[in-house]
Amino acid sequence: MVGDHGDLAARIKELEHIVTLHGHAATANSVFVRSSQVFLMQAGFVLLESGACRAKNCLTIIMKNQVDFLIAVVLWYIVGWGVAFGDASPTNGLIGTTEFMGGGVFKTATIIQDHAGKFHFQSMFCAVSATIVSGGLAERADLRGYMLFSMVMSGLVYPLIACWCWNPDGWLKKLGFVDYAGSAVVQMTGGVGALCGAAMVGPRVGRFSADRGSGDSHEFAPHNVPFIVIGMYFIWYGWYGFNAGPWGSMDDEYMEKQAALAAINTTMSAVAGGTFAGLLRYYRANRCDVPVICSGSIGGLVAITASAPYVRPSIAFIIGAVNAILLSFTTSLIHHFRIDDPVCAFPVHGVSGFWGVLVLPLVHQRTDLDGKTFEHPPALDIQFLGNVSICAASGMISIVTFWLIKKAGLLHSSAAQQERGLDHLSFASAYGSAEVPRYRCFISHSKHTHGATARWLQLELGRYTRGKSRVFLDSDNLVNLNHLLATVRDKVDILVILATEDIWWRPWCAAEITVATREKVPIVLVMMPSGDHQPLDIDFEKIRLDVKNRLTPKDMEVLAPFGISYEDVEQAYKHLDQADRAHQTDRVHLVPFTLSSPEATAKAIEEIAKESDLRGLARPKRCDWLRMCCQGVQASNRAVDSHSASVSACISRLMFKSPPKFVIIGDSSSIEAVAAMHICEKALVEICQENGQAMDISCCFSIPETQLLDLVRGGARIIMLLSEDVLTCREVQRACLVRAASLWPKGENLAPSHMCNQDLAITVFADRLGFEFPTSDYYEDSLKKELHVARVASFPGFKAGEDSTFEWSAMDLPYKNHDEASTALMLFYKMLFQQLALSLSTHGSWKTILHQVFAVYERSLKLKLIMEDTLKRLDPTMSSTKTGSSTKTGIRSFITADGSPRPKLGSFGSACRTPPSPGSRAQPPSSRALTPISVGNNSNVHIARE
Repeated sequence: MVGDHGDLAARIKELEHIVTLHGHAATANSVFVRSSQVFLMQAGFVLLESGACRAKNCLTIIMKNQVDFLIAVVLWYIVGWGVAFGDASPTNGLIGTTEFMGGGVFKTATIIQDHAGKFHFQSMFCAVSATIVSGGLAERADLRGYMLFSMVMSGLVYPLIACWCWNPDGWLKKLGFVDYAGSAVVQMTGGVGALCGAAMVGPRVGRFSADRGSGDSHEFAPHNVPFIVIGMYFIWYGWYGFNAGPWGSMDDEYMEKQAALAAINTTMSAVAGGTFAGLLRYYRANRCDVPVICSGSIGGLVAITASAPYVRPSIAFIIGAVNAILLSFTTSLIHHFRIDDPVCAFPVHGVSGFWGVLVLPLVHQRTDLDGKTFEHPPALDIQFLGNVSICAASGMISIVTFWLIKKAGLLHSSAAQQERGLDHLSFASAYGSAEVPRYRCFISHSKHTHGATARWLQLELGRYTRGKSRVFLDSDNLVNLNHLLATVRDKVDILVILATEDIWWRPWCAAEITVATREKVPIVLVMMPSGDHQPLDIDFEKIRLDVKNRLTPKDMEVLAPFGISYEDVEQAYKHLDQADRAHQTDRVHLVPFTLSSPEATAKAIEEIAKESDLRGLARPKRCDWLRMCCQGVQASNRAVDSHSASVSACISRLMFKSPPKFVIIGDSSSIEAVAAMHICEKALVEICQENGQAMDISCCFSIPETQLLDLVRGGARIIMLLSEDVLTCREVQRACLVRAASLWPKGENLAPSHMCNQDLAITVFADRLGFEFPTSDYYEDSLKKELHVARVASFPGFKAGEDSTFEWSAMDLPYKNHDEASTALMLFYKMLFQQLALSLSTHGSWKTILHQVFAVYERSLKLKLIMEDTLKRLDPTMSSTKTGSSTKTGIRSFITADGSPRPKLGSFGSACRTPPSPGSRAQPPSSRALTPISVGNNSNVHIARE
C-alpha cells in the first residue's frame, strides 16, 4: 500500500513537471508569435511611409526604416536594456545602472535567463519608437544625420522613458502611472521626436506658400495609395501583438481573458478612428480620402494602447472616435504653424498617445475581469504629470540632438536635392530595372556641330560620377523622343546644355530644355567657344523672339504630342535669359568654355562639374572630423592606385623593355578636333588597361610644342585626327616635318631603308569634322600656297617674301629654305594618304568607339609592315592589278605604272572608309633601287625600284 502511494506521488510529480514544461513551451510560443507580430509592424511602417511620400524619395525612406531597426536592436542590446530595466534604485528611478551588453539576458554564453523573452519583445518596441520619427522627417532629412538621431532615440530616449514607466524602480511607476502597452512610452515618445525633427529640419520645398502669414499649403499627392492601405493593415495586425500581451506571454487564465478583451478593444478603437476621420474629411473637403482614413485607424490603435484591457468595448469605440476629432484639429494646427509632417507622425502617435493615457482614469473599470476591485486605479493628476514629463524628456533630448546635427551640416537636404529626389544620392530607384535608373546629368547638344565635344564632356564628367554611364548623352538615343523627355523629367539630376548658335532650333533640344524648365531640373549652361576661342555671347532675348520664325510648324508637330507649344519654348528660353542677366539663379548656372590653353580648358571642365555638383548636388558642408576621415580614405585610395599603376608599368617595362609612345595630333584651334583627340586618347588608355600593357599617350593640345616635337623626334607613333584645317595647323605641320626629316635626313632623297625602319603616321577620319581627302591639285597648288602664305605663323624665323637660307636651330631640321620644307611636307602628306584612313565615329556607342580605336592600336603594331607594303606597291615593275590598291593593307597608290604621278586622283574618302581585311599580313620587303619621281618643282626625290 505504501509502495502504491509512493508510485502515485512520483507519477503526480512527473505530471506536474510535464505541465510546467508545457507551460514554458506555451509561454515561449506566445513570446515568439507576439514578437513576430510587432516585428511585422516594421513592414507596415515601410509601406505606409513610402506610399504616402513621392516616388523619387521611396528608396531613401525604405533605407531609413531599415537603418532604424538595425540600429535599434544593436543599441538595445548594448545599452538600451540596461538603461530601461537595469537596477534604477541608485538613481531614484531615473535610469538603470546595470545589465548592459546583454548582462540581463545571458548568465553565460549558453544559459538564458527567465526574462530573455521580455528583452526580445521590448527590442521590438524600441524599434517601433525610433521608426515613428522617420515619418516626420521624410523627403528632406539627410540620411547621415537621421542615423545619428536614431542612435540617440534607440540608445537613450526610449530606454529612459521605459525606465521611468515600466522599471519596478521607476519614479513614475512608483507614483502609480499606468500605460498598459505604450501609448506614451512608445508612441508619444516617437511622436514628440518627430515633431521636434520636423520643426528643426523645416518644410519640404514647395510645401507652403512664400507668404508666411498666409498659412496656405500645397499637399503633395501620395505616389502609391495601395501601399498606404496595405501598410496600415500590417500595422493593425501587428498591434494585436502589441496590445494583447505587452510582455509577450500569457501565463494563466486571467491573462488570456485580458488579451482577448484587449484585442476586441483594439479593433473597436481602430474602426471608430478610421470611420470618424473619414467622415470629418468628407465634411471639410467634400471628398473621401483613403490616407486620412488609414491615419484615423492608426490613431485609434495608439489611443487604446494605454487602456486596452481596462475598458469596455463601447468605451474603446468612443476613445477612437474622439481621437479622430483631435487628429483632424491637430493636423490643421501644425499646418498653421508651417510644420511639415508628411505622414502626420505627431498627430497620429504623439497626440493620440497623450489622449489615450490622459483619458484612462476617466474610463478605467473599477473591477477587473475576475470581479475584484482595483486597489490602486490610475489618477488623473499622475497621468497628466507622466505625459508632461515624457513629452519634456523626449522633446528636450530630441531638440538638442537635432541642433547638434544641424550644426554639423548633416540634417537638411538642399533644395536641389529635394526637387530631384533623395534617391538620386543612392544612384538608384525603388522601382529599378536592368537599365541605369538615374543619371547624374544629361548633356543636350547639337550633334551636327558639337557632337565630339559632347562625347568628350561625357567622359570628363564621368570622372566625377561612378563612370560615364551615369552621364546621359542625348545623341545616344535619337530614335525615341518620348524616352528622352521621360529621362529628363524623371531620371536626371542636372541638364547640361552646350550653348551654340544652332542648338535652340533643334526641335529635340528645345523639347529637352522646355521639359527641364517645366520640371524644375537644375540647368548648367555651357557657353561654347566661337572662332576666337572665347565663349559665345548669346542674346537669349533675340532667340526667344525668333522662336516662331526658326521653329517651323513641322517641328512643332513633333513636339505637340508632348504638350509643348511655342509659348512653352519661349517661356523656357526666357528662363535662360533671366539666368544670363543675373549670371545664375537657383536652377540655372552659366559656365564659359574656352580653348585658349589646356589649363583654361581643364578649369572650365572642373567648373562644369562643380556647378553640376556631380558629387552630391550641393550637399551640406561636412563637419571637420568627418571631412578629414574622408580625405584620409581618398588619399589612401590614390596611394593604392598609384602603387598598382607603378607595379603594372614596372612589369610592362620588364616584359616589353620600354612602353610604346603615342602622340595624337590634330587641329588645336577646332574644339571638335580637340574633343576627338581626347576621345581617342581615353579609348587608347582603356584598351591598354584591359590588355595590361603600359603605354605613354600624349595629345598635342595638352602638352607644350617642344615636348611634342621631342616625342616625334624620339620615334613616338603619330596618330593624326583629320579635320578641315588639319594639314595647315601649326602643330601638325611641325610634327610632320620632324617625322619627314627622320625619313629624309638630307631633305632630298626618299630612302626606303630609312622609311621601313621609321613609323610614318596613322590617319583617323572622324565624322563631321569637315575633312576632304586631298587631290593632286591640292598638293601642287593649295597646300603649297597655304604654306607660303602662312609660313610666318607656321615657321617662326621666315619673313614674308624671303627665300634665303634659314637656320632651323629651334627645330633641328635639314631644310635650308621654305621650298625644301614645303616639298618635304607635301611628299610626307602624299605618302601618308596612300594608307587607309581608319574611321572614328564620336557619336557611336562607347563600345563602338573602343572597337574603332582598337583598330588604330592594332595598326600601330603593324605600322612598319604597312610601310614596307606601301613601298612595294609603289614599285612600277609590279603588275597593274597590284598598283592600284592593296587588298592586304588598303593602300591606294598615287603612282602609275610608268612611275609618274596620277594627273587627277580626286577624293578617295570612300576608299579610306573601307576597313582592312582581318588578319592581313604585309609582304616582306625586297631589294630596291632608286628611280626619280617628280614632286612639284623638285626632281630629286626618289622611290624604290627593283
